[in-house]
Amino acid sequence: MLHIIDKKISTIGIDLLENPYDFIKSKYKDISLYNNQIDIFNTITDVLNHYIIVVQARGGGKTFGVGFSIHYMCSVIKNLKVGWFAPKYAQAKRGLRQIKAIDKDDIDKKSSTITHLVFKNGSEIIADSAHEKANIEGAHYNIIVIDECHKTSDVAVSNKILPMLGSFKHYQLIKLGVALYKNNFFKSF
Repeated sequence: MLHIIDKKISTIGIDLLENPYDFIKSKYKDISLYNNQIDIFNTITDVLNHYIIVVQARGGGKTFGVGFSIHYMCSVIKNLKVGWFAPKYAQAKRGLRQIKAIDKDDIDKKSSTITHLVFKNGSEIIADSAHEKANIEGAHYNIIVIDECHKTSDVAVSNKILPMLGSFKHYQLIKLGVALYKNNFFKSF
């Protein structure tokens, strides 16, 4: 199964039109994106980008842009596993709420909860806390999103979250935040 997911991820760029904005408008008719969110979409859907840092001001739309991109990836790749982390559990659940609001008919609403979105094709997004004392070890993901990464401790990122990427050939680590504090997020760029 891992090989099938890796193969689909490596060919995802073929599904995009020459102008990604045209593709976005055709699949997500009611959604308007700002240029920075289109840049986020282009970066995340380019599977050669394994390590993505999104630095923007508060209210710049980075969480929505990443959520939108993750929804797209989960809707076109079967059995994709995504972990969405934030320093507080409520922040991670907010990311999933934004993704659920984007959805037209790809998410299986009966099987989904506020912390676990299940797509009809078997893809999943799971929200969890990135607090260093949270018991989050054991899961493995193709994509990990760390929202508010500038507030996430170095211990949580290096000892708990990063090992969850070890099982897959194709993976992405996406860190979102603002330019504050000198922790793992600051050292990322």
